[in-house]
Amino acid sequence: MRLIDEHWIAYPQFIAGRLDFLERFKLDWLRRPVVRYLDVILSRAGPEGDAIMARVGLEPRDLCTRRAGRRDRTSGCRRCAAAFLAAANTLAGAGTPTVFIGPAGTAPSSRLRCFHALPQADLAD
Repeated sequence: MRLIDEHWIAYPQFIAGRLDFLERFKLDWLRRPVVRYLDVILSRAGPEGDAIMARVGLEPRDLCTRRAGRRDRTSGCRRCAAAFLAAANTLAGAGTPTVFIGPAGTAPSSRLRCFHALPQADLAD
């Protein structure tokens, strides 16, 4: 701890959690290092830039929905994914080009594109 100026935690504090009593005590006692919680770090898209948008047939202003959350297999997670997929189907059925990223079944509409996963740069795009 005496050899570093800053300690970076690559998650927001609400995900990584607060420092515990012993960690805070050591930081206070040594008066170092500075602890910084970082937001999500995403890789930059390559020179192709909008390749994912072109691949799925979307324009930059079209709507994209996706399932947020972890990859766990709990029933709550499955219900959440099903609700997001239902919303994506509704949007696509109404004529809105839509992308769903998550555990998907068949896409009943030509306006709905489903992906199980995407590379980080494509997801950020």
